[in-house]
Amino acid sequence: MKNKSTSNSEIINACKEIFKEKGLNSLNMREVASRCNVALGSIYNYYPSKSMLLLDTIDSIWKEILHKFNFEGNRFDEKVRDLFYLIQEGSESYPDFFNVHVYILPKMEKVRGRAAMEKYFQNIKNKLLDCLNQDKEVNPVFFNEEMTKEQFVEFVFDNLINLLLRKQDNCDGLLYVIRRCIY
Repeated sequence: MKNKSTSNSEIINACKEIFKEKGLNSLNMREVASRCNVALGSIYNYYPSKSMLLLDTIDSIWKEILHKFNFEGNRFDEKVRDLFYLIQEGSESYPDFFNVHVYILPKMEKVRGRAAMEKYFQNIKNKLLDCLNQDKEVNPVFFNEEMTKEQFVEFVFDNLINLLLRKQDNCDGLLYVIRRCIY
């Protein structure tokens, strides 16, 4: 090992490479140090635990996936479709990323893992709500005290996650329900 310094971004990029090539189970501090060509202690200077390293890696992957998504314009149903395929594509680049994110994060450092997962998901739901609010074709009569826009977005998001977890090829059924309800 060279005794060179490394940066946080180099560490996260090495983690993402390992994740892409070998999956999450192969991610360990020694492999990351080897990829960065630094001593193991250098990695621990940035990340005192593997779970903290994993949290930052997952955060970086989410940013990479969502960076490609434009939440502006178009109809709500089209945005849901686009989001489905974008997350699906990200899951193909990072083997089982979505399943790992949903099943492993809450179990790791329970409070921190759950908070991170909720942060990512809430961010997406907030953006979907913005899309719904901007869609001029939505029938305003559909929403009331029994079904608010926030509840509808929660329903759509929960079903989107379910489809992704089940590794469905498309979200056509969900899109059908959305169209029948709000247009």
